[in-house]
Amino acid sequence: MPRIAMQTKMDPPRRVVVLVEDHPELGALYAAHLEGIGFSVIRAADELEALLQIKRVRPTSVVLDLPLRQPSCLDALWRIKALDPAIRVVILTGPEDSGLHRQAQALGASAILKKPVAAEMLLQALTETFPSGALRSDVATTTPTTTETLEAGRVLVVDDEAEVCALLEDFLAPKGYRVRSVADGAAAIREVLKEAPDLVLLDIDMPRLDGIEALRAIRAVAREVRIVMISGKASLDTAKRALLYGAFDYIAKPFDLDHLSEVVAAAVLCEGSSEN
Repeated sequence: MPRIAMQTKMDPPRRVVVLVEDHPELGALYAAHLEGIGFSVIRAADELEALLQIKRVRPTSVVLDLPLRQPSCLDALWRIKALDPAIRVVILTGPEDSGLHRQAQALGASAILKKPVAAEMLLQALTETFPSGALRSDVATTTPTTTETLEAGRVLVVDDEAEVCALLEDFLAPKGYRVRSVADGAAAIREVLKEAPDLVLLDIDMPRLDGIEALRAIRAVAREVRIVMISGKASLDTAKRALLYGAFDYIAKPFDLDHLSEVVAAAVLCEGSSEN
């Protein structure tokens, strides 16, 4: 018994990092070093794969090696912080651009490190000890996830099951949201054109115009509207396609109502929209 207790003290829980690095050799180098000092590393080749991994494992931190000048980098950062403001995001970048650095800091980046990055500097950024030259974000994330700070928003529910529409209306309306429902994708597009909501909860599995087609159509006419996909049988490939076409997030049926509440709050209160 004493021996087991001793082992428990010596083996702290592993810290999980999602590493987004499209250069195989450099990614392998970073991963090997981080794993050697106690991190559990999950590799992702691009921001879409990273978002799916983040939703799956809820890591403690993300290392994002994407050119800061690309809109996809800031968009990925925004989405990660919307999913979980507590995740530390370290961006590895090339040429310095103070304007883009300020944007990344405002969106919640914990550190912005100029490449090439020494493994020790990366470790310090991930463990909150920042060396000279690293930029630390002192801007607190402003995405509330509790109903106490929730502002009313307009939500459009799109589902061919009347019971699901009723459930979501009954759950969201008492929280201050103005909710309306339609039964198919074509009706959703008409509603968005008539009065754009802040958020669309869009079922993937619908007859005629399915959720992915409706997502693309809504994004074409109202890019500022956030869209969260809902499905009872969405595959990993379908989820990745939804993110690729600009979905803010996706949630599975049957609903975890606490998670649903957090996702809706984040989507309604986040400023701006994806430009995928």
